Amino acid sequence: MERTALLPRHFLLLVMPIAFAFLGGVLLISNLNSMVAPAVRQGISQAQFNLAISTLTGALAFSWRYLARPYTWAVMLFLPVLFALAVYGQLGGRVSFSLLSLLNIAFSAGMMLILRYTFFTRSITRIRTSAFAIASALLLTLYFKAIYLITKLPESPGVFVNALFLFVFIGFGLSLADIMLIRMEIADKRKHTPPQQEDADTEDDI
Repeated sequence: MERTALLPRHFLLLVMPIAFAFLGGVLLISNLNSMVAPAVRQGISQAQFNLAISTLTGALAFSWRYLARPYTWAVMLFLPVLFALAVYGQLGGRVSFSLLSLLNIAFSAGMMLILRYTFFTRSITRIRTSAFAIASALLLTLYFKAIYLITKLPESPGVFVNALFLFVFIGFGLSLADIMLIRMEIADKRKHTPPQQEDADTEDDI
C-alpha cells in the first residue's frame, strides 16, 4: 500500500471515533453525570469504557491506513496490555493479569480483522458501517462472555444491543473521517495539478 506523508488532518481517523463514541454514550445514558460516574461493580465509568474501545479502534484504523505495518502490530499488542493494567485492580484478583492481557489482545486482533475486511474493503463501502458495527458488537459480546465466565461475575443484560449502539457511532465517526480525508486529498490533488494536465484529462474523458 502506498504511504503518504503524515499530516495533522490524518488524525481525524483517530479523533472522530472517540468523539462519536462519547456522543453515543451521552445519548444512550441520557445523563452526562451518570456516564462519567463509575459503576460500583465495574469500578470504571461508561465514558472510560467508551474511550478505551474507541481509542483502540481509531488507533488501529489510523495505524493501518497511514503507518507502516510494524506500528499497527505494536498498537494491536501495546494498547490491550495497557488497558488490562488500567482495569486489573478493579477485577479484585478474579483473573490473572496475563490472562486478561491475552483476552484483550485477542479482542484487539479481532477488531483489526474486522476493520480490514469491512471498513477497508472497497467492495462493501456502502454497507461497511453496518457490517463493521454488527461484527464488532458480536466480538465485544463474546469478549464479555469470556470475562464473565472467567471472573464468575453475573452477566449484564443487553450487552449486544449496547455494543451495537456504541459501534454504530464509532463506525459513523470512522466513515465521516474517511470521507473528509478523501475530499481533502482530492482538493489537494486538483490544487497541484497543472491546468494543462486538467485540460488533457478532460479531453480524454470526452
